[in-house]
Amino acid sequence: PAKKGDRAEVDFDVYLDQVPIEGGAGRKYPLVLGEGMMILGFEEEVEGMNKDEEKEFQLKFPEKYQNKMVAGKKCDFKIKLLSVFNRELPELTDDWAKGLGAASLEDLKGKIKENLDAEKKFQEEQRWEMEILEKAVGQAEISEIPENLIHSEAHRMIHEFEESIVGQGINFDNYLKNIKKERTDLEKEFRPKAEDRVKTSIVIKEIADSEKVGAGDKEIEEETEKILRQVKGNRGAEGGQGGIQDRQGGSRPRRLRKGLAGPGQA
Repeated sequence: PAKKGDRAEVDFDVYLDQVPIEGGAGRKYPLVLGEGMMILGFEEEVEGMNKDEEKEFQLKFPEKYQNKMVAGKKCDFKIKLLSVFNRELPELTDDWAKGLGAASLEDLKGKIKENLDAEKKFQEEQRWEMEILEKAVGQAEISEIPENLIHSEAHRMIHEFEESIVGQGINFDNYLKNIKKERTDLEKEFRPKAEDRVKTSIVIKEIADSEKVGAGDKEIEEETEKILRQVKGNRGAEGGQGGIQDRQGGSRPRRLRKGLAGPGQA
């Protein structure tokens, strides 16, 4: 049976009032029991299960959970334990480190520290870049946004949302029936965020033009898409679709940041 400290892989689905919640499914989801990476009580329910065993239970989401639809509410969980592994920590020796491609144990520790420092720096740069961009969007004077752009962006968001639902093995039309909504209802709900995304896109384009950022149309489009997914409140991002996580795509935001910050502040 699975116990605290074991590494496990699970399939899970989460339901509120018998309706699947957005982003509430995982397939071959890895976790280490006892690390507390899931909501309180989830890992404890996995403990004691055997491989291929299925289980149903209820858990209450935290009051301040990021998904407001389930925050503070009891939801139904269905899980299946796909695999479980007993973790045994190796003896930390030079020979073990060499097996990982390092010259010695000290060399491995140094490489790990370098990677952690680089990741921390990268995350801080991401946070600062998004903060600057949000301020730029808030201060931008955009006289009028064409209605067709907002309409198009709202439909793009609906398509992203539909993909996230279908990716969980759920028929999207049936999902809408269960939550008693039409696609037109989603368009109205998504409209404010669609407008934010269009504004962000316009600001990025203006910054690129004014700073003469040397990037091709394809690079601009790809980086804009990455940034838009990080715009606060984007349902696509909440559903697990990626933000700016590719370091190779980080060069352009840094150039934008330089233009926004002004001389001597980049």
